[in-house]
Amino acid sequence: SPDRALARAAGALAAAWGIAPDDADVGAEDPVAGGAWQPAPPAWDVPRFDAGDVSAGALTAAAALLTGRPDGVVDVEVERFLALANAVAGQDREAARSALGGVRSSWVAGLRCVHEWVRGEPLPLLDRRAGRDSSGWDQRALVWGPVDAREAAVLQRLGEVPVLLSTPSWVDLRVDPADLADRLTAYAAAGAAASEADLFLALTRLDVARATDDVRAALDALPVPVVLQDGSRASVTAGPTARRYLDDPVREPGLRVEGTWRHWTPEAFDVPRSLAALPARLGVRTYDHPGIETFPSWGDAASSGIGASDASSSGLVLRQLARRATPLTPGLAVNLLGAQRGFHPAAAADGSTAVHEAWERGLLRPGVPDVQLLDWAETPSNLASLARACGDLASEGLLAVVWPVLDDLLLASLRAPRMLAGTAEVAETQQRLLAAVLAAVAAGDATPDALDLPGARALAARAGSSRA
Repeated sequence: SPDRALARAAGALAAAWGIAPDDADVGAEDPVAGGAWQPAPPAWDVPRFDAGDVSAGALTAAAALLTGRPDGVVDVEVERFLALANAVAGQDREAARSALGGVRSSWVAGLRCVHEWVRGEPLPLLDRRAGRDSSGWDQRALVWGPVDAREAAVLQRLGEVPVLLSTPSWVDLRVDPADLADRLTAYAAAGAAASEADLFLALTRLDVARATDDVRAALDALPVPVVLQDGSRASVTAGPTARRYLDDPVREPGLRVEGTWRHWTPEAFDVPRSLAALPARLGVRTYDHPGIETFPSWGDAASSGIGASDASSSGLVLRQLARRATPLTPGLAVNLLGAQRGFHPAAAADGSTAVHEAWERGLLRPGVPDVQLLDWAETPSNLASLARACGDLASEGLLAVVWPVLDDLLLASLRAPRMLAGTAEVAETQQRLLAAVLAAVAAGDATPDALDLPGARALAARAGSSRA
């Protein structure tokens, strides 16, 4: 080991055990093979969302797929289940009830209201008024966020509407404004009213940039009634509300450093007037920031759940992140890399798959990850484990991505009042990968500025005898 203290301790242990190391096994790790510097793939064409075969059997299988999942994941599989449940119930409500009869009470997204719906009991995700409950306890008013309220709305009126408004158009969870207009046209033809929470989530998922003048005109001509959770009619209608939202959507906020914990967090954002007539489902709790399941077109501000985590849900969350339509933004990109430092055992396979899917789909771009946003903290930490993860990713073909990250980590450490723990491991990983980068530059695979290395050069010029 280049750490002399560690080498001495290991030597003493080997001597105490009477072990004579084979000289062939002693030495630095094997360098990364030539050709590890791969060009960034082009951005993929996001597949359209498809709920698949509509049948009671397919519905049971979709519910089984969600059963046993960790809490806190809203992805294409949840969307597929909800779309299937509504479609099957629309054909045969009792067939849907039978297909879902084995679902037990749980807090897994998609299934949180199913057990109660089958048994005809109150749904747990409905909004709550302030006052005394049936036991005599005082309770505060509760307004659920867009995703939670939508799930309750689907089960509350399962099979009563021709199609769900919030069902994604693509696997990244965006909704095409033209699809929303088509769905509302089906509502008008069926004489159906839209569920407020289903409409609300459909609006926040809209890809506003795709709205044409024809779509705007079509929405204006679709005054589909909107029904609230208590069964009353909203003061607005669906089509014109969607038309107003296209011109006055929720704007992605910037990030700020929160004063107490010195973490990056989305700035407060204004709820637009286009949503003023609907329940206040955004910004209800200051700590509950919307994620990509609510705003799939957002970047760093939709950072909830993206990053290093010991949660069993983190792998599936990252898999959904890797279905984005556009390349990862600086914070999302660096925290996808940072997540590779270690996963809950149940999340490891999906979490490690996600970073490769993001790369292969052209979503993880070299030079984009910003180490200043690592772990959404003002000061980067756990550098040694990140260096190991970067070394592993380099050997798996992501050298072009991790190489600038390593040097940026050195710069961040040198800017700190004291060099950060793990700086030596970052420098060692950089040293180990250097031969492969030199080969890439010589072959023309990498540009010469890959060897600028301001962080390494500043570290080399620094006085002192630290291991780094």
